[in-house]
Amino acid sequence: MLMERRRAKIDGGPDGPKVSRNCSLFSADVLLLPRPHIDAGYGALILAGLLVGAGTRYGSGCTSGHGVCGLSRLSPRSFVATAAFMGAGFVTVFVTRHLLGI
Repeated sequence: MLMERRRAKIDGGPDGPKVSRNCSLFSADVLLLPRPHIDAGYGALILAGLLVGAGTRYGSGCTSGHGVCGLSRLSPRSFVATAAFMGAGFVTVFVTRHLLGI
């Protein structure tokens, strides 16, 4: 997104209200929700982010975009993409939990 000079959709543009965006981004701190604990180093997190970005680019959209919007439009491309995402997730969980014991 940075390289293509696009901005996030949460901005709302010049007409959109920024109050709702700010409230939604900071509501977890206000509501005192528990913060998640992540047992991974910065290198693993950066690698994971890069892999997600590459998959989003390669798959022509994010998992939620294909899974929610694409499937509701009965898009065959989104069906295949969602099946691939889910299949990869199932295989990853099986390998890490049952074969590697992590």
